[in-house]
Amino acid sequence: MPILSRSIALTLICFVFGIGALSAQIPARPDTTPVGIPAGTLPEQSLDGLDGSPGRGVARPPVDPTVASQRDRQRAQQRAAVEAAAQGYYTTASRTITSIQSYLAATSAATQPTSGYLAYADQYTADCTIAPWECASYVYEAVTEVYLDNSALSDAPLNENTFAAAVGTLQNTVFPALIDPVPSADAYQALVLFAIEHIGAVIDPLYAGTYTADVARVLTYLPDEVESLIAGVSGSADRVYWGLWQGGSGSVLFADCTDPQACMVGGETTFTATSVANEAGAYTLLTSEPAPTDANSALALVTRVYPALGGRGFTQITDISTGYAFSTLAQEALFDGEAALTVTYSAITAGTVDLNGRALVYVVVVGSSLTP
Repeated sequence: MPILSRSIALTLICFVFGIGALSAQIPARPDTTPVGIPAGTLPEQSLDGLDGSPGRGVARPPVDPTVASQRDRQRAQQRAAVEAAAQGYYTTASRTITSIQSYLAATSAATQPTSGYLAYADQYTADCTIAPWECASYVYEAVTEVYLDNSALSDAPLNENTFAAAVGTLQNTVFPALIDPVPSADAYQALVLFAIEHIGAVIDPLYAGTYTADVARVLTYLPDEVESLIAGVSGSADRVYWGLWQGGSGSVLFADCTDPQACMVGGETTFTATSVANEAGAYTLLTSEPAPTDANSALALVTRVYPALGGRGFTQITDISTGYAFSTLAQEALFDGEAALTVTYSAITAGTVDLNGRALVYVVVVGSSLTP
């Protein structure tokens, strides 16, 4: 399936945020007890962020091969389970969607709050302590040669920045034409695996497929600027998958492949999301939490609902039309458990809005990756 090429993704990243707008420096690392695996002598390479802020350690921090192998096996099993669930969904949905009952149930559930994020956030935190090299919440400290918990970086927003101007040119873009629901196994896989790999969330799509009126209805709860951003990014995509789940709606977006081998959905290939941020995704989740009343609590909730965002230095967006919003431009290195390195660039917009007294938490991730 087509994915965002590096050039298209980097263009979107620069456009969405304007690199200069994110020049706020990450605050000093909190004083924490070292967690992780001490390193031997390792070659160092700077991974400073695109905005000049510190990156995540050195090019080849230590990886426990036993833990990494186990994690790889777990991921393979997870992807196989998701593929099987997607096929099961498609088989069932294709029989029942014409009666519209299953779709109506999905649209109703999309506006019902959920507390499921509490369990998977705790699991994500536990996994990070086992394999800290996988998580932005930990940074490798070359001096002491250990991983440090830097999750406190997301406890409060950094300096304020602007946002509406950055998406102003997108105001005339529109979402795709509304059509009848058409279920898709590829859509199911893309939505579930993007959430797991990129934002640390676990979703269970009740509908996955084409863009419909009820998907659009859920998106209208977002700030106008964020809706405009999603519309603009989806307008540049070659393939867009949409979905509904309890508490929300969202999409995963792909542009035309420059390397056919990198296309991971459709045809004879399977979506695996093994590399990172080579696509774009937008997710909403209506939580069981009351709507935050200050920026600090809003950002804390964002990183609870989407735990993979923890440990990043977020900047508050002050010219958002409603709610609280934050952005970050991140560069990081992810490893395959051996020596292979993938450098990723991600532009992230996330925030909360008040929906009938509950917190609707959203995130939009646009990115690209390359392997040196």
